[in-house]
Amino acid sequence: MECTKSFTLHSSSSVASAPANIWTQNSNNYWVLDYNLSSSFVIQGFKNVNIHSIQIIGALETDPTSSNKCIIQDWGTTLQLQEGTIPQISGNITAAPNQWALDNTTAFARLFTLGKYQNKVTFESPFQSVKTIQFLNLNASGIGSQTIIDVSLKWNFQWIFEYSYEGEQY
Repeated sequence: MECTKSFTLHSSSSVASAPANIWTQNSNNYWVLDYNLSSSFVIQGFKNVNIHSIQIIGALETDPTSSNKCIIQDWGTTLQLQEGTIPQISGNITAAPNQWALDNTTAFARLFTLGKYQNKVTFESPFQSVKTIQFLNLNASGIGSQTIIDVSLKWNFQWIFEYSYEGEQY
């Protein structure tokens, strides 16, 4: 019996002057942006929610009316599934060597970056009893920045969350 459901959160906004790291090489202005934005969606109701997948669709563009135009080659958004239980298997991460700094227990194990080239993540074992979805960053990179200080961006994103209620068959 299929009991998964979905809900969608939307964001359509812009930033007229986002401070980017810009450098010039061979007369091209390359840029990278890591822009901190913060929004939260607090899940409410009488049942706990298990998140099975997250998908983003939409676009990030330069604002054509701005003097800070640029060419966007890649973009991503970072979000975090807060509270609840991270899906895990029995085992442990060795203390040394751990040069990858593996972690499956803290807030970092709950962070996901979805964007232009990787727009969906699916969990065969869901994140259980998620209480809040925190939206954290906008990351982008490209070429052709008109200025060497900042870039002007606008976006239209939809995040689609597939979920089930805890205790129901999925």
